[in-house]
Amino acid sequence: MGKRFSSLLIVASGALTVLSACDSNGSNPDNGDNPPVPMTKIDYSVVGTYRTCQITYADEGGSDVALGEVAIDWADSVKVPQSQQFRARLSATCADVEREGKATLAIAVDGEERVSDTVIGFGASNTVEFLVMPR
Repeated sequence: MGKRFSSLLIVASGALTVLSACDSNGSNPDNGDNPPVPMTKIDYSVVGTYRTCQITYADEGGSDVALGEVAIDWADSVKVPQSQQFRARLSATCADVEREGKATLAIAVDGEERVSDTVIGFGASNTVEFLVMPR
């Protein structure tokens, strides 16, 4: 009976260790003495009537990610530290072969849309940017 109790205790303490490493608010997990780093979520989207657009956006390091032709509606997001300034950028060039289209480019910060603009016509392009300030 004593062995059974100690086995359950080991399993229970292992489950607590695994659960303590999880984080649900988007912060980095605590690594020893380092507190979690609060993060800001940047949402990018291109939605509309085009079939495809060439999309470029700023990744979490501020570098441009060029996706080439992607199906519309499209969305992605990155997380950046709240303590750093970040220039969110989104560009789209859209050109359906058989028709003109329309698409809206948008950037949201922590779920709140901050900037949007529209692409209209054959071979049209547009860029939206938003400067996220440190908190």
